[in-house]
Amino acid sequence: MKTIFFVIIIILLSSCSLNERIEDDVLQPLTLPRPFAIPKNADEYFFNYRLSQFAPGTEPFIKETFGNDLNFESSGFWEHPSYTSFVVGFATNLPAISAVEYGESTSYGHLTETSDSYYYRHLHYIRDLKPGVTYHYRIRAKDYDGIEIASSDYTFTLSEIPGNAIRIPEDMQGVPPYHLTQDNAHYVLTCDLTFPTLAINIKAHNVTIDLDGHTLIYDNDRSAVMGSWWNDYAYDEDASFGIRAGLWNFTNAKIFNGIIKQGRNGGGGFIGIGFNPLFLNHMGTGSHNEIAGVTVDYYGNSVAGMITGDGKVHHNVIIDRGTVIDNRHQGIKALVAGNSTTNEVAWNSVRRFRHQGIYSSGVIRHNELYSDSFDTNSFLIGPGEGATVSNNILFGMGYNPCGIGWSNNLIVRNNFIYIRGFAPDRRSTEYDRNSAVSGLRTTNYDNTNYSNMLYEDNVIVLKAEDGCTQARGIWTTNGTNDHQLIYRRNTVKVEAMPGNVNKPSEYFYNNDVNNAITALTLSGSEVDLLPNSANIPQPIIFEDNRFIGNVNLITLGEGYGIASSVWMYRTTFEMLDHDNEYFRPVRLGFWYWNTLNNRLIDTETINIAPNGMTPHFYGSEGYMEISYGQSHELMLTDGSQPLRNTTVTITIDGARTFSETTDNNGKLCFDLLTVQHLSYQTVSKTDYQQYTFTVAGYTPRTIPVSQLQTTASIAF
Repeated sequence: MKTIFFVIIIILLSSCSLNERIEDDVLQPLTLPRPFAIPKNADEYFFNYRLSQFAPGTEPFIKETFGNDLNFESSGFWEHPSYTSFVVGFATNLPAISAVEYGESTSYGHLTETSDSYYYRHLHYIRDLKPGVTYHYRIRAKDYDGIEIASSDYTFTLSEIPGNAIRIPEDMQGVPPYHLTQDNAHYVLTCDLTFPTLAINIKAHNVTIDLDGHTLIYDNDRSAVMGSWWNDYAYDEDASFGIRAGLWNFTNAKIFNGIIKQGRNGGGGFIGIGFNPLFLNHMGTGSHNEIAGVTVDYYGNSVAGMITGDGKVHHNVIIDRGTVIDNRHQGIKALVAGNSTTNEVAWNSVRRFRHQGIYSSGVIRHNELYSDSFDTNSFLIGPGEGATVSNNILFGMGYNPCGIGWSNNLIVRNNFIYIRGFAPDRRSTEYDRNSAVSGLRTTNYDNTNYSNMLYEDNVIVLKAEDGCTQARGIWTTNGTNDHQLIYRRNTVKVEAMPGNVNKPSEYFYNNDVNNAITALTLSGSEVDLLPNSANIPQPIIFEDNRFIGNVNLITLGEGYGIASSVWMYRTTFEMLDHDNEYFRPVRLGFWYWNTLNNRLIDTETINIAPNGMTPHFYGSEGYMEISYGQSHELMLTDGSQPLRNTTVTITIDGARTFSETTDNNGKLCFDLLTVQHLSYQTVSKTDYQQYTFTVAGYTPRTIPVSQLQTTASIAF
């Protein structure tokens, strides 16, 4: 008979030493999350799904990206002392349950409520404290594997409420809602409060609201305003909100440390406006708000979460328990900031939302989001122009979750996106026969000019369960007006799960349904381009990317559109180990549409047969072309001196011509294309034979490809 001993492993974190493991068998245990035995609503169903389907054990790239061992991330630490409470926000590199131990000594003696599930971003409230007392606390977290870590000891001491602070409700006149009318004032909530309709209206400049760890419940009774459109709520100061900004143009609000929760009335808005827990939509020009340590919890039909205005929004928790969306084009968003390039939205945990997640300009970083999509175009992050989107952790499921959207002058880097698609369940009837998910998306609907968009070092994982017919890891555009779109060092894995493999291409690609399961797909080019067309788009550049899948890896042409001038350098193509006789790593064409001027340079393959990269052409009517080759360098001289900064015209087999320029040392870098695959009336493969190099004032030089591959210099 075997005896099994259980211990809790604690890792003490210190700024001056490495992590140290100790054993402690006297700790008050953290409470493990329990799934709902019989989920009664969408919120409970999603709780179960998130708990099981986004765990590290479901996808190796989670630990490959974030590490095998649970740790705290020091840059995510934040704390705020109020008067009878204290709030602390922190981050872990892996999902964990968490709690805070606290007390008047390092023996602690008290433990906050354990988080209800495993998260990467954590927020805990310590309540019922006394001013003037020094408290000790430490943070504890436990991952899915049962490994527990603890921080070092921290201390804080709270102050009395200052004499010039305005207490809510003690110092407020009249009955609710409360109107905050004093400029530069500090308001403090002194107890939990429930309001029948509107709770608080900010009608002054430079107002600070400290909720002091309390809960504010609004919309607990029938609203005084029953609007027929969004403006009826936005412009009527009797309408029901949690905390709103009054009319007009007040500036610089700060709200800290507490919970804002929608009450039993459950009022519904229009296009996301009305009955919001936080509505700072009418702040004046130049206003810079700060929202931190706030949890919002709401469920009403077509109700958005935090509408914060410009400023800094950090270390908050957003919980959307609703499902109804009145207008998917306008969108129902969890967090909406403004258009200022100085905005910062960081370290927030958006634990469920029905449609769209964070929309903001400026910097969007280190947030955690979970999408439970109930309608089309459920973007987890919708960046404004000039935004930088970095280090976010994004999960999604449902009708049509999309990881990150697009804008001009955009940087998207170091994000982790994990989305699961399943068979349609009629959450929306718009495309009810389809089920679609995507990771990074840029769609050019009206031939708009999209430019200066950089996507680098992102990890994207899509899993297409049986019945999911659209899973696009990177879904981007390359139209005539698109310029400087660059994708580099991204890892994209798109996996058709058991039950969704070994289905012929026609299951995923036909002329009636926009189906695609692929790591990369593009649209946006004119469909009737030919080699002599004047409007062939500029190249869209892919560098050092890794594409993994078991249906298609790159797709140039599908029901949503087609693209040309796709240039891919040093790409690694990897086939998953699922047995799929219909695996097609490179797929070109759709219907009668044309795709040309595409190239793969310096390609590497994993688990793909030597001839496995031969492109698969779909349809016989279009002109479909792609060339393979390798990068090459030549030194060009006039026999004695380098030809510096010189334009060189390069002609392949007397037909295909392009130009390059030598550098300051006379070095010419170019793509040495060696083979062309073409489908135009018939399918053909052509090995290029020779290159001709022409420099003004010199006799052209023609060199066979077989010789050129080992040639390092040319003298004119």
